[in-house]
Amino acid sequence: MRTVIKAVVVVAVLGAPVLADWDIGDPHKMHYPQMPDEQYGVDVMAGPYTDPGTQEIMGFFLADDFQCAQSGPITDIHIWTAAPADWINLGIYADIPAGESSTGYSTPGDLLWQTVMAPTAERLWAQVDEEFIDPRTGDILRTNADIWQLNFLFDETDAFDQTAGEIYWLGVGQSFDVDGNGQIDIVDLTEWAVGTSFGWKSSADHWNDDAVYTLLEPPLVGPFSGGSGGVGVGSGDWEEMLYPSWHEYADQSLDLAFVITPEPATLALLAIGGLALIRRRRK
Repeated sequence: MRTVIKAVVVVAVLGAPVLADWDIGDPHKMHYPQMPDEQYGVDVMAGPYTDPGTQEIMGFFLADDFQCAQSGPITDIHIWTAAPADWINLGIYADIPAGESSTGYSTPGDLLWQTVMAPTAERLWAQVDEEFIDPRTGDILRTNADIWQLNFLFDETDAFDQTAGEIYWLGVGQSFDVDGNGQIDIVDLTEWAVGTSFGWKSSADHWNDDAVYTLLEPPLVGPFSGGSGGVGVGSGDWEEMLYPSWHEYADQSLDLAFVITPEPATLALLAIGGLALIRRRRK
C-alpha cells in the first residue's frame, strides 16, 4: 500500500494551463460520473465532529464503490462537497463483494493507496438548498446552500494504478488536522467545537452497492500521522448508508458524488489529436 502526504500539486502538460476542473461531457475512467443531486441531494458529514450532546470528538469517513473503465494511474479525482476544505484524506480500497462480506453488503477491503492533501483547485459548482446530515442517524445538523467541486491531481509516480474491470472504493474525509499545520491543536479543536464540518454530496446516479461510513476516534495531541492511528482513512466496521425516513428517497441507497478521470497526459493527447484533425480538415 502506497501512502503519499503532499501539499497542492500543480500539473503542467506541454506548457498548457493546469487541467483541474471537470465539466459534464469530459472524459472519465469509471463506470459513469456520479453527479451531485441538485434537486433532492443531501450533504453527508465526512470529517471531524464534536457531538453537541455528549461533547465526544469523533470523525466520519465515507466511501463509495466504482468500477474501473480504463487501466492506468488515477491522477485525477473530483468530488462534490458542501464547502472547500484545506486538508482531505483520500483512500483507494479493494472491494469485498456482498457475497463475501459478513455484513451482507459490499464494503471496502484492503487499503491500497492513500494521500493527505489540499485540493489542487476548487470552484463553486451550484447553489442549492440542502440538508447537512449525520450519516449514523440521518438527523439534520444544518442546511447548506452551496455545491463545490474539489479537484485533486497527482503525479503518475504517486498515483494508484487501477485495472480495467476491477471494482474499487474511493474513501474521503476531512483531516483531523483541519488547518494542516502538522499538529492536532487548539485551532483544530475549536473549529470542531463550533460546528465546522465537511460534507460529501449525495448523487442520484446509483451504481452497485450503497455508500458506507466508518467512525474514527482521533488522538488529541501529538504530530499529525497522515493516516495511522485513526487520524486518517477509515478501516473496518463499515456501515451502509440509506436515505433517512424524512427524505424523498427514504430508505433507498445513498451514493456519493465523484468522478475518476483520465490522467492529464491522456487529455493532452486527446487535445493534440483534435487539433491535428482540425488542421487536416483545413487542408
